[in-house]
Amino acid sequence: MLRRYTKLEIREKVDDIKQVLKLDSCYGSMKKLRQALESNDYILLFYPFHRESFSGASFLANSLKVIVINSSQSLGRQHYTLAHELGHIVLGHGDTSDEINIDISSSREKEADRFAAEFLLPESCIRPYLVKFQHNFFNAVMLIYKISQNFEVSFEFAHYRVKEYIKFKDTEELSIRNIKVTKLAELLNGNLDIYRPTGEKYLSRELYLNLALEALEKEKISIGRFFELLNALKKFDEHFDPDEFYNQVRVK
Repeated sequence: MLRRYTKLEIREKVDDIKQVLKLDSCYGSMKKLRQALESNDYILLFYPFHRESFSGASFLANSLKVIVINSSQSLGRQHYTLAHELGHIVLGHGDTSDEINIDISSSREKEADRFAAEFLLPESCIRPYLVKFQHNFFNAVMLIYKISQNFEVSFEFAHYRVKEYIKFKDTEELSIRNIKVTKLAELLNGNLDIYRPTGEKYLSRELYLNLALEALEKEKISIGRFFELLNALKKFDEHFDPDEFYNQVRVK
């Protein structure tokens, strides 16, 4: 039976995993999240898949906890995807299957979305920005921009999260939707990298190898499967085939 989580339960799960990862509630840094995950045996794969419809995926395979991120999307979008896919793992969406979590069900996707919202922009962290807000189109844009910059999330996601607490006037909403955030960041000398793709090619190679070896030693995988995992690792190069990677690492 599918386990359903309330908003409060998801918020508690967020608080618990942040303690495990030793992240401050308002950490606001993609780099910090990546370091924390790798320090806790999560394997991260960043690759420019050049498919706008694909943001990321996650799966569990014995002791392997893998998160895949499409680096052809903006850094802010990647930050959201990393939190979303972490949500799938923390909420147990893949505990009974080694399949990749892509559109498993609308309810699970909504839960992972809620997890990402609570993880990246907790109400307690954005409340100081909200209480200072005074309605006009300039303040509306700047409110969202500041949250986007300070928490390294996309302008669109910051807008979505703020709307859970503030109802904007029509003129404010129009200004927000028409804003060219890269132009605004240039004008204000902000962090443009948040709104640009990174095109990064990265895999936690050493961690991946160590966990595969641990699985072999504990007889969770066969020698043949271990060599398949090594083969997948070798192919993470300029000739890397993501589909082949998925097939190789799905430990049976």
